[in-house]
Amino acid sequence: MFALLSGLHVLGPAGPLIAKLGGSVMLPCYVEAPLPLEELDAEWKRTDSETLVHLFQDGKSRLEFQDQAYSGRASFFTEEVARGNFSLLLTNLTTKDAGVYNCFVYSQQETGQTSVEIEYLVVTGGHAVSAYEREDVTLNCSVDSYIPPQELEEVSWTKVDQDITMLVLQEGVIQTDFTPSRFRNRVEFFGPEEIHKGNFSFSLKDLRMEDKGQYRCEVLSGEFSAQTTVEIHLIKNITHLAVFALLSGLRVLGPSDPLIVELGGSVMLPCYVEAPIPLEELKVEWKRTDSETLVHLFQDGESRPEAQDQAYSGRASFFTEEVKHGNFSLLLTNLTTKDAGVYNCSVYRQQETGQTLVDIEYLIVTGGHAVSAYAREDVTLNCSVDSHIPPKELEKVSWKKVDQDITVLVFQEGEVQTDFTHERFRDRVEFFGPEEIHKGNFSLRIKTLQMEDKGLYRCEVLSGEFSAHTTVEILLGKLTCFSHIHTAILLLCGFTCLCGCVLLLGCITYTFCKEPGSCTEIVQRVLVFCPNILMFVAFVLWGVLNEL
Repeated sequence: MFALLSGLHVLGPAGPLIAKLGGSVMLPCYVEAPLPLEELDAEWKRTDSETLVHLFQDGKSRLEFQDQAYSGRASFFTEEVARGNFSLLLTNLTTKDAGVYNCFVYSQQETGQTSVEIEYLVVTGGHAVSAYEREDVTLNCSVDSYIPPQELEEVSWTKVDQDITMLVLQEGVIQTDFTPSRFRNRVEFFGPEEIHKGNFSFSLKDLRMEDKGQYRCEVLSGEFSAQTTVEIHLIKNITHLAVFALLSGLRVLGPSDPLIVELGGSVMLPCYVEAPIPLEELKVEWKRTDSETLVHLFQDGESRPEAQDQAYSGRASFFTEEVKHGNFSLLLTNLTTKDAGVYNCSVYRQQETGQTLVDIEYLIVTGGHAVSAYAREDVTLNCSVDSHIPPKELEKVSWKKVDQDITVLVFQEGEVQTDFTHERFRDRVEFFGPEEIHKGNFSLRIKTLQMEDKGLYRCEVLSGEFSAHTTVEILLGKLTCFSHIHTAILLLCGFTCLCGCVLLLGCITYTFCKEPGSCTEIVQRVLVFCPNILMFVAFVLWGVLNEL
């Protein structure tokens, strides 16, 4: 998308940018030829409110004029401004950041602008459901986005532990062909009206023992995806379980593995017993193991928010209707990096006590930016993984050229896999070595840039069911001036051409003086010197056209 006003051509993205809450996004804005800094102003504003997001003036960013809502979150790539790149990096995204932004570029009497739209994709509904066999349950999944539900590419429900597709909505149509026979006629969405509101919850009828487990609702829109999980706990015969509790003490169940979460999203921390406990005999405590911080307390038949640590106020809650079924799972919302760690769910019943531990890990990939460069230069595309997961335990880290779907470089099972590298990039791409990878730095170096290398690149990190990624754009500029080495080459070519001309003129003059009218010898000398002179001229022109 671009605008041409008074001759200044400003470029931006062709379509809206879909961003993840809590993450970051790069808003592209650039001109093809660098502009002198002393003549340059660049301004980023929101179109809905004229809020000033960022201002570059007098050769520097003017943060004092920036709206407070964007303080510390909106910044330029300072080194890139001199190359005509005014892309904006916006971090710690919230739902309020969605909308259209204008990038204005001013140079003397010329003005140009481009517009960039940010959309977000959030899927909520993660929870646990306790039920008996033959009951019907609802698994919640809601999409909060600027994207109309009918324009979403796909919404699918999958039974995670068995990798079974339950129900799919694709291109606005419910596709029951994907549903296995075991679930056919037992699953359904809530009708067109609810889907139009972004509600993709579904009803599972006539529960069976094999239906227990974890279910995932995943939403796809272009390159982006978001998901939430719901767990079904089936309650067994109460009499049988009561005997088990008397013999073996209080048995509290939780997840077998750490939970990987997305910042800004929500997570359900499972904790439950197989037999319901009378509320008047029950006390449940959720605490952090590293600090004994009280995250949530259930006592005397109700939640006690007044005893809760302020850091979790309004963010940690029970599924109240599930407590009587023995389900004490905790819903934690608006996640931050500080929420990572191990949580202890302690359940008390008279003289019996039981507990389970839940570990929260996060996965963040940063580095989204734009790089301006010239052909034959080397560039670095930044990609850093911020996570509790050791880099060597990540399932896969891959770099791809998005517009052509080309694999550039892959790190898998703790090793760099060059076999996946496309032949175009072979011997031209590399990571920064084991030490940097150990720090979570998966930045990519591309050597000897070629014109076809320009475009968008994605660094994607996979860990179990979760993935995160960042994008980097390479902008290849045209030379408006020559470097010292280019100038030296041109001078040498010019000197050689001059020498040839002098020798040719000298020979012609000498021939006329010696034997006036000797055309044959003149022609011979012209045939000797002219091809060399023309060859040097052609070399200079070829070098200029191919940016030397």
